[in-house]
Amino acid sequence: MKSKLFGIALVAAFLFAGGIWLHSIKHEPVPESIKREPPPVTQTVVSDSSPVAKPSPVKVLVMAVVSTNALAENPSSDAWSLIQMIVDSKQKYDQRLNAFDHLPRHLSGIDCETLLKFLREKGSLDHGDPGQALKNRAMDSLCELTPPPAGLVETLIQVYHDSGQDEVLRDYAVQHLAVCYEQIAAAGLGNNNSTIKEAILGVFNDALRETHSTIAGTALLALKRLSHDYPEIDPASVTTQALKMAGDITAGEQTHIPAFQVCAQWEQRMPCW
Repeated sequence: MKSKLFGIALVAAFLFAGGIWLHSIKHEPVPESIKREPPPVTQTVVSDSSPVAKPSPVKVLVMAVVSTNALAENPSSDAWSLIQMIVDSKQKYDQRLNAFDHLPRHLSGIDCETLLKFLREKGSLDHGDPGQALKNRAMDSLCELTPPPAGLVETLIQVYHDSGQDEVLRDYAVQHLAVCYEQIAAAGLGNNNSTIKEAILGVFNDALRETHSTIAGTALLALKRLSHDYPEIDPASVTTQALKMAGDITAGEQTHIPAFQVCAQWEQRMPCW
């Protein structure tokens, strides 16, 4: 009997001790090292329509700017609207000038002819900086095209020979003819190009006599630059012309300065004695 009671007491003690142990585990604080924040709750909204469209970047409303690269692939219609703005004297000057920055690398025949006509025609702004800047940019844009558009050299020669054109624009025409000469020489397409090159050199020779303005100096510097790469232009003849212009007391300062510059370059190449 005593042994039976002792057994019951032993089992009760064991159960009591186990209950205390479980209670201590249940209320023991969780260590900071194993705490984890719950994952953020996300909500997906699906439209009733099917299929679900692929997400696209948000389009911000900004002023429309024509992409040059895009126009280069398909220039016709977009280029035309820009050129129409450039040649329209009723448009704001800043907008006309800004349009040049968005012209494509390729222009259609009518695009080029419109710009060439713009260069040939005299405008009310031609005798001031705004008009001169517009036409200088037009010459730049046309000279950057590869190959140069038909009629470009002829138009530049016409602008130079037209005494009614502003003197600054005639000077710009001489400058850009030097660029045309380089492009034509690089193309090397036979006798026709040789004839065009001779016509350009003829303009330079005529321009060298205009020593009362900047034009003679511009032609001299153009010949000097071209003489480095093209054997048909004799560097010694260019230097001789520079010496003549530097010693001409009737020539203006704007002629003397480039003449002295060319003479100085020649002198630097002379051997030291």
